Amino acid sequence: MKILFLIVSNNSEKVWNGFRLANNFLKNGYEVNVFLLGEGVESDEISNEKFDINFEIDAFLKNSATVSKIYACGTCLGIRNKETPYGWYKSTLDELRKLILESDKVITF
Repeated sequence: MKILFLIVSNNSEKVWNGFRLANNFLKNGYEVNVFLLGEGVESDEISNEKFDINFEIDAFLKNSATVSKIYACGTCLGIRNKETPYGWYKSTLDELRKLILESDKVITF
């Protein structure tokens, strides 16, 4: 089963929970992709003491198979003058559309 996580927030608790759940699905054998859109592309910059988002992102990258990826909206990165972080793929809305249509479930945070 293919699961797509769409993260559109820069709220630390929401992003942390999104990646925690994505990691849970990944550990249980699902194909998981994460697409960061809008404020979601800021995910690697918003960790705090309570919510270690970078730990969850690193765990996802470490445990993901070659079919599971983190995509980031290229336009959203550009608006923020932000480079694509290591391990993420700069992407487009066309790719997001494709991922949505190929996924069995889409979960939004």
